[in-house]
Amino acid sequence: MLQIRRDLFWGTLMIRGKYNPPMKNPLFIVFESCLKKLLKFCPKCAGVISESKMTTCGSMLSIKIRCINNHDDYCWTSQPMIKNTAAGNLLTPAAILSSGNTFSRIAQFASFLKLKFLSHSTFYNIQNKFLFPLVDKAWTEERCSVLEAIKRDGPVNLIGNGRCDSLGHSAKYCTYTVMTDEGKVAYFNLVQVTEVTSSNAMEKEGFEGCLAELQAEDVTIRRIATDRHTSISSSMNKEHKEIKDRFDVWHLSKWAVKQLTKKAKVNSVKTSFPGYGQYRITSGRAPQHVMAMQMSFGKSGSRFSTTSPSSTNGVATTTFTSVVTQG
Repeated sequence: MLQIRRDLFWGTLMIRGKYNPPMKNPLFIVFESCLKKLLKFCPKCAGVISESKMTTCGSMLSIKIRCINNHDDYCWTSQPMIKNTAAGNLLTPAAILSSGNTFSRIAQFASFLKLKFLSHSTFYNIQNKFLFPLVDKAWTEERCSVLEAIKRDGPVNLIGNGRCDSLGHSAKYCTYTVMTDEGKVAYFNLVQVTEVTSSNAMEKEGFEGCLAELQAEDVTIRRIATDRHTSISSSMNKEHKEIKDRFDVWHLSKWAVKQLTKKAKVNSVKTSFPGYGQYRITSGRAPQHVMAMQMSFGKSGSRFSTTSPSSTNGVATTTFTSVVTQG
């Protein structure tokens, strides 16, 4: 991911034309007083500079000089020009976007430092004109490469999860991402709350959109692991029976810990997890009492057992380490 961001960063220069970006050239912050010490003599005749005029364009500094021999056609610039655009004015928006920052934060940092910076309109113009097309191009190429590999290797195992722009039930956008076991993004789908009945339905809509696009690309899915979303589980059982539905280990263990913690407060309880077998918890009041639990999973056929001592108050507690599903 870091390499892709670097490629996007320096690719901003390449999109402007045939230009070899100075990837190994470091950049410096130069004070105006230190710069004036270097601009004392004319670069043409070595005569003393009698007059200089400084102007800025975004992050670029231009100095037009005039010497005692009336040479006034020389202009020094702090950045290379790429088709009448300063390289720094292209790289700065690219660095902000690829590092996940926002313009307002970096602009505030520059203002505190009294560093010459881009304007708000310049940043978004460059972003819309150069950066977004470059990101879209990189994503299209990467997705085509991933799909070719998936089709070549046959039926694929996928992992899916959704992420909303805010917590709770007031989310406006949800991005559902489907990845391979190797961590390659196969597809993602952005859903707005106005497209569905409520914010809770956005994750299922994103999931269905990803499956539909992958199946349209003739991708054969063997198994997909999700986060125990009830609507997604129902859809898999009713509409996608040919695909094995599995739960993510972290979400499953989190749910099991919650259930076991609730049941551990009862002296003797025998219950079952729907679809995952039965367990029995016996808790006591003695400080050294040991609680034992055995669980058998109907779907995978594997067995899990653990023991944990009670707390100092004599109430038994449970530690759930891991769950492994096969398939």
